[in-house]
Amino acid sequence: MKNRKWLFALCGAVLLSTGCGREQGGAEAANGQEVSEASALQDEKEQEHAAKSEEQKENPEIKEASGKEDDPDDSFTETVTLKPLDVWVMPQYMNEWSDPDANGDTKLIYEAQSPRVLIGNDGYAKVKAALESFSEEQYQNMKNEYDNSLPYAKEMYAENPDFFSSFSDNHYAYCVRADDRVVSIKESGSNYQGGIHGMYWEGGTTFDTESGEKLLLSDVITDSQALTEYSKNYLKDNYDRLLFFDNYEETVEGYFADRTVEPDWYLDGFGLNIVFNSYMLAPYSEGDQTVVVPYGKDPGLIKPEFWYSPTGTVFRLDYWSSLSLDIDGDGIQESIFVDNQADTENGYTEFIVYCGENSLKKQIWCYDIKNIYVLQPEQNKTYLYAEFLLDNDARLLEVFDLSTGRPRYVGESYDSFGEGQIIDTGSFVMETRIDALGTYTGYRHYSIGTDGMPKSDETVYNIFNFDPEYTLSLTSVRTIPVWMEEGGEKKKTELPAGTEFVFRKTDGESFVEMELKDGKRCEIRFERKDWECVIDGVSENDCFEYVPYAG
Repeated sequence: MKNRKWLFALCGAVLLSTGCGREQGGAEAANGQEVSEASALQDEKEQEHAAKSEEQKENPEIKEASGKEDDPDDSFTETVTLKPLDVWVMPQYMNEWSDPDANGDTKLIYEAQSPRVLIGNDGYAKVKAALESFSEEQYQNMKNEYDNSLPYAKEMYAENPDFFSSFSDNHYAYCVRADDRVVSIKESGSNYQGGIHGMYWEGGTTFDTESGEKLLLSDVITDSQALTEYSKNYLKDNYDRLLFFDNYEETVEGYFADRTVEPDWYLDGFGLNIVFNSYMLAPYSEGDQTVVVPYGKDPGLIKPEFWYSPTGTVFRLDYWSSLSLDIDGDGIQESIFVDNQADTENGYTEFIVYCGENSLKKQIWCYDIKNIYVLQPEQNKTYLYAEFLLDNDARLLEVFDLSTGRPRYVGESYDSFGEGQIIDTGSFVMETRIDALGTYTGYRHYSIGTDGMPKSDETVYNIFNFDPEYTLSLTSVRTIPVWMEEGGEKKKTELPAGTEFVFRKTDGESFVEMELKDGKRCEIRFERKDWECVIDGVSENDCFEYVPYAG
């Protein structure tokens, strides 16, 4: 991990959003704001927007970089064909709890978290290896900090358990761009180890997809001095200069001139994001400041080979933060945020979606809120996707239409984002629990349909089975009939007992595609009978050593 600038912050302060994309305005919700129920009726404005909606016609798998269609002067001078990659960020945890007290209660002593980044696509060996090294480095950093600080945390808890505040060291990551040119990770962290102050930071790490090499800012930009001047002007135009330290311009100049410390930056769907963490330019109360440099010839500070134009716009929203957007094209920004009120007596959560002065309540029986996205697949179309944790780790996706400034409930789906990352509204992965020769997670590519719900044109699921630490497989105990590619068509053959089959794809209903030790693929076809899969008349339980079903 690059040299990190740890910065002090007040304990208990609200964290800034760590989302994918740029929060515009970031206006906080007013305390005590009255909840107004949204009307279920569609007004003329809603009907007008619905009439303008069209089915997306772009290939969801291949995106071509291009500029703004309505402003040719700002268009890119070149086009770069980029393939989106399937990325997951899996949290790695460590924690310590106290022994039960007289009432049987326990208290969290220390919690720690680090990210593990995985790519599901075939190939890309070099960047996969780089991400595995990156993930291992973050884990070791977390473990070392945990091992060093845990004894002190236990000591403080023993001295004063009633007033003890849990220690934490959390490193979060979101993949904000992933294609066959770059993989860019936006990082943030929080650390508390006693006292009245915590420590918070934000940054990023970007890799060249082909080589796996970690990119420096100098690899991406065209002119360091021009970037310095652009950054100073951007800060003046987008932040209150009265709140900056007197010498903030000198700090900006030194930030880019110092070759011994790499600036904090990442690439997303908007462009190059350069982060100035709290206390660098202004007091903690002002948070961090981020300079955004757009792709394209204006201002021409990013090398053309790194230009990028995703389908639509993606914002990640935390329920303690807000987002300001002009969602209906009237030139007025609406503040978007969510809240939840738990009804412990009845066991449900009242989830509230705010959009400007309007709001909508939805009762949901859940344990936790996992992911919240604001998605704009096209002009004048804005949706809020909220994902909730249910029993047995199941997920529920609730969809709301914000396109007219008045939240409207659209529908629900049991397909989930899991730990996948949404970068492009035209192609993103969603997970489904599958029971076919075992229980596992399958995923397909989705886009946003005309009704706002996620839709997929794929009938076959990829199986989440690319984690090098764990491989889902079956070993046969008898001869198994399979179908293998031969002469351009699939022909039936048999494989002997003792064959290992690694899960790769399935339709969930009639076949599972498996990979053999020699890398060849085959299909095991089955029929369903009385809650089990039958292969050529033989129960799956009589075909393999162990069939890993769950639940």
